[in-house]
Amino acid sequence: MFGEGENPKFVGILANTMCIGFNALTLLVWFQILTGYLIKVEKVYVIAGCLTLLLLNCLIFFYNNKADAIIAEFASESRIERKRRTIWCWIYVIATFAFFLGSVLVLSPKTST
Repeated sequence: MFGEGENPKFVGILANTMCIGFNALTLLVWFQILTGYLIKVEKVYVIAGCLTLLLLNCLIFFYNNKADAIIAEFASESRIERKRRTIWCWIYVIATFAFFLGSVLVLSPKTST
């Protein structure tokens, strides 16, 4: 798994887990923005949630070799298709992080000087 040029299973699980996690956090932040209700979550619950999400992704990816089916579906794509799809994936990942950070900045209290 480690040391290979690309490991689509490992990258897929981590990327999927991170994006789902940040999307869930963004929804939580927007809930706080819209309702004004402050939600405090202990670190242990955040860690447990992340590990649970990672475990669920592993189970979904590896159950009945679904990861292999996904890899096989995109194995025949051309270089141009792969580059275009990679660009769109990076746009989605960057937008996910940017929207989360923007949401947190909206939620953070304004300091006056």
